[in-house]
Amino acid sequence: MTEQPPDIPQNVLVIDCPEAIAIAESLDPPPMILSITFRQLSKPLLALSAPDCIALPLFCAGFDAVQAIELLTALGYSGRICAFAPDLPQPDLVAAELTALAGGHPVSVITPGSSRHQRSR
Repeated sequence: MTEQPPDIPQNVLVIDCPEAIAIAESLDPPPMILSITFRQLSKPLLALSAPDCIALPLFCAGFDAVQAIELLTALGYSGRICAFAPDLPQPDLVAAELTALAGGHPVSVITPGSSRHQRSR
C-alpha cells in the first residue's frame, strides 16, 4: 500500500457542505468521502468513518462552525477541520479564532477567492 503525503487526507467527513465534495474529489489521490447532515454527527459515526479531515460550512441554515467544533470537541475529535466560507476580508483571523475554539487543533478556512487555505498557525 502506498502512503499518501500528510497534507492529502485519506478519509474526509463532509457535514452539510456539498462544495467540499468537489474539492475533495479533485485531490490526487482522491480520499474516501462520507457526506452527512449535522444531525447525523455522533461518536459512533466518527469511530466508524475515522476521518482525518472534517469539512463543514462556516455557517448555514441549521448550524455554524462554532456549534460544529464544540460538538466535535465534545465527541473527542481532534483532527483537521476545513470550514468553507464565502469571501471574507480576513479569513486568517477567522481560522485563528476557530483553531482556538478547537483547542489548538488545526482549522483551515477555505474561501472561493483564496488561492490557498487560510490556516491558523
